[in-house]
Amino acid sequence: MKILHWSFSLALALSILTSCETQQILPDQVSANSGSVDPADLPSPVQGYVSTNYLNLTIHEAELDDECGNQVYEVELSNGMELYFDLQGNFLGTDDAYGCDDDYVDPATLPSAVLSYISTNYPNASIYEAEQDYECGAEVYEVELDNGVELYFDLQGNFLGTDDTYDCDGDDDDYVDPATLPSAVLSYISTNYPNATISEVE
Repeated sequence: MKILHWSFSLALALSILTSCETQQILPDQVSANSGSVDPADLPSPVQGYVSTNYLNLTIHEAELDDECGNQVYEVELSNGMELYFDLQGNFLGTDDAYGCDDDYVDPATLPSAVLSYISTNYPNASIYEAEQDYECGAEVYEVELDNGVELYFDLQGNFLGTDDTYDCDGDDDDYVDPATLPSAVLSYISTNYPNATISEVE
């Protein structure tokens, strides 16, 4: 009887130790809710965002993942691009842009002055990504177009410059918004260079 009791106690102790060791192997950061998600089960704002902004693409796969300490939807499109959304379906950024240190902005929420400036001066381009950043001692919007051009705007939507012209070093160059050029200059350019657009003015 004593041997049977001892065997039972030993088996119980081994069982407890084994379960404890198994729990230690599991990472603390993994959520029980992480994993593959059927695209049809994604929040409607996610599906709406994809269909509005990526007309010719479809959702290849989706998953719920832990990023930057939060649960997010990671959505891979049919061209391989990845988009990130919070649990309510709000757009957070692309695979190139989404990170934990920057404040990425849904292009649809940019000030109307920014959107108007882009549609007027870059009619054949669309916004690839946008973020709110700290530049030259102030908060600004940094907007990258799908043609690679980066534009900077203050928080009211006033154009500050391009990636080539916007700087903080206080040099003597005075950069000018092309939209503010005299009409005679704009007329001359459109008449003599009808297929060109103004990239920068100083």
